Amino acid sequence: MPAKQTSPTSGSRGRPRDPARVERVIDAAKRAFLADGFERTSVDAIARDSGISKVTIYNYFPTKRALYAAAMQSADRVEQVEFAPVRLDPEMPKEGLRRIARQFLKFQRDDATLSKHRTIYAEGAAQPEVALAFYQQGPSRKMSQVAGYLRACSEAGSLSVRDPDLAAEQFLCLFFGRGHVKALLGLGKPTAAEDESLVRSSVDLFLCVYGLGR
Repeated sequence: MPAKQTSPTSGSRGRPRDPARVERVIDAAKRAFLADGFERTSVDAIARDSGISKVTIYNYFPTKRALYAAAMQSADRVEQVEFAPVRLDPEMPKEGLRRIARQFLKFQRDDATLSKHRTIYAEGAAQPEVALAFYQQGPSRKMSQVAGYLRACSEAGSLSVRDPDLAAEQFLCLFFGRGHVKALLGLGKPTAAEDESLVRSSVDLFLCVYGLGR
């Protein structure tokens, strides 16, 4: 006789899971982990914030690490929505790349994004499955989106890009300089004017390599 399958709405002890309560736990865990990191966050604090008992939380998530993984996966879903690709004209790469860069910098400068990245980087070695999911759903996905646009530009004849994946990585890396490092370290963020200057100069630099007029 085949083994009985566990329903996704069932807890680890066979009790039914209330989706709304699970979501409250995950939301509270996400806030706590992003604010204080994995080590400094306690399940007791998550229980207080969510209004769900610690016993019930452990029924939903058998370990603190399992709860952390669920919270970070939830944050990944939000990140995917916030960095939704925009419709860009492959015939006008300068304007398209500027729009990508502005959207990317707005996302990178967001306090919630910075908190999440600090937490993921700090726990990456101890939580490789979470780090891999973050990489696949975050950085890798964003580079693929940019590569898709560069490929379209090359096909339209407005850019000359032999390796769109490499070019996308090079383009996004232009925005991980001093301002990004200081923001990650909590030492302040660039002004809007400074970011706009970075956008324009970085796009111009990129076009010096991949533009048709080089």
